[in-house]
Amino acid sequence: MATLFLRSSDRAFSLSTLRARATQVYVLIAWLQVLAVAAIAVAAHNAWLGPVMLVAEIATIATVCALTMKDGAALRSIIAVALMLGAALFAWAGRGDASVNYGAYVFAVLAMLVGYVDWRPIAIASSIALAVLGADVTHAALNGATFVAESAVLIWISYAMQTYFQRADDLVNFTSEAIAGELAEKASLQAELDRLRTRAS
Repeated sequence: MATLFLRSSDRAFSLSTLRARATQVYVLIAWLQVLAVAAIAVAAHNAWLGPVMLVAEIATIATVCALTMKDGAALRSIIAVALMLGAALFAWAGRGDASVNYGAYVFAVLAMLVGYVDWRPIAIASSIALAVLGADVTHAALNGATFVAESAVLIWISYAMQTYFQRADDLVNFTSEAIAGELAEKASLQAELDRLRTRAS
C-alpha cells in the first residue's frame, strides 16, 4: 500500500519497484525544496515565511499521498505537480535577484521525472512549467522552445522505456508459467510412476 516503504519481498528489480523508489527520492526532494526556498528568499532579501509555508504544505501533501496511495498514474502525477510547484516557488522566493536563473531547476525537475518511466507525469509537469516560464516574458520564447523540445524527448524516452519494461514483464510471466506447467507435469508423472511401483510391489 504505502509507496514510501518497500517490503523486503518488493526489493527485486522491476518497474513497480523502480517507481516506488523514485517516489521515495522525489518526496525527499520535495522536503529539500522547503530548505532551498527559505535559503533563496533570505539570499534575495525577500520575505521567506510565505513561500516556505506554501512549499511545506505541498511537500506534506506529497508525503501523505505517498504514504496512503498505491502507486499509479494519480500518485505519480501528484508527486510531479509537487516538484514542479516547488520549482515555481524558487522563482517567487528569489524574485528581484536577476543573477540566478531559477528556470534551470524547472528543466532539472523534468529530467528527474524520467525515473517514473511514465510519460504522463512529465506531460503534467510540463504544462505547469510552461505557465511558469511564460511568466518571464523576456525569456519566454527561448525557454519555451527549449522546454518543449526537452519535454518531447523525455516523454518519448519514458514511453519507450515503459514499453520495454512491459515486454520484459510479459516474457518473465510467460517463462514462469511455462516452468510451472513443466513442473506440474513432472510431478504428475512422478506420482503415476510411484503409484505403478506401489502396485507392482
